Amino acid sequence: MIGAYERLFELFEGGTSPPLNEDRVVAVTSERLSAHTEWREAQARAEILLADDFDLHAVVNDFETVRSTATAWARAYFQAGEAFDFSGHAETQRTAWEGMKTARRRLIAVAQRRAARDTRRVLPLPRSPRHA
Repeated sequence: MIGAYERLFELFEGGTSPPLNEDRVVAVTSERLSAHTEWREAQARAEILLADDFDLHAVVNDFETVRSTATAWARAYFQAGEAFDFSGHAETQRTAWEGMKTARRRLIAVAQRRAARDTRRVLPLPRSPRHA
């Protein structure tokens, strides 16, 4: 998700809003849609773990909150096209991008702690008398 929004942001580096049918806009749009699909799939898989892990649930929700903020400014561009004025959304974009990076780091840390905890719970298999 973060990379897709970085590429979307790069479209506005020239100070103007490119036409929606421009090749690079089409490519960025496709990447963004793929990233959203991957996020929804990952989020659905994570639901299995979320039921008993408050920390994991909280950090996934935090990422979803900032991701939806990024979606709002992106949607405004896709609706307005060349008439879109990025300057009115620059702060929102920066805040959402920073928030996604922070939530991503937290998600990784929480998932690592969860994996370590789950690994400690695994009991060793009993050794057979022949191999003792």
